Amino acid sequence: LVYSNGVLQSGNGTIRSEALSLEGQKFERFEIKANVEEPGMVAGSAAIVLDPNAKIDGHFAWDLEKGLYRGKIDGIADQGLEGKLGNLLRGRPASQLFPGKTKLSWSGQGNLKDGTRKGSLALDAEGIHLAEGTEPLALKMSGRYSSDSASFPGFRITSRPLQLHGSIEWENSRLFLRELR
Repeated sequence: LVYSNGVLQSGNGTIRSEALSLEGQKFERFEIKANVEEPGMVAGSAAIVLDPNAKIDGHFAWDLEKGLYRGKIDGIADQGLEGKLGNLLRGRPASQLFPGKTKLSWSGQGNLKDGTRKGSLALDAEGIHLAEGTEPLALKMSGRYSSDSASFPGFRITSRPLQLHGSIEWENSRLFLRELR
């Protein structure tokens, strides 16, 4: 990396492992890259894959001087299958803290200096336990957000005794639950 006159000028870096493992569970892919595309502008990507049911992929760009950013992250974590994540968590108290299966997709952009932001978020989680011995919940939501509002029209919480559907909206510092059924 070359840093001069208070600005990151050029360079790149990669963290990669062909042999990284946790308690004998080898990652199929582990790679994090960053590159100074032009002075003060860093872009990068990450691919962390334990197996097809436990992975995170993403990319980002960040203008260090202006505070502007943009990025995208997609991930899945499924401990219910006979996969590596399930093997790592099986029998541990921490496994109760995590949903059985989670899919996440986020993309967004913003300005860290003035706080403006916008983007989209989709979350699908199954097997959420709020406390030991409770019925598992499933949560599904998708929508868009900005600096001063959010709209998640595809909001759903379900469990054996509960079916709640509707939309969640945030506007003028107020939370609205709409069309609940």
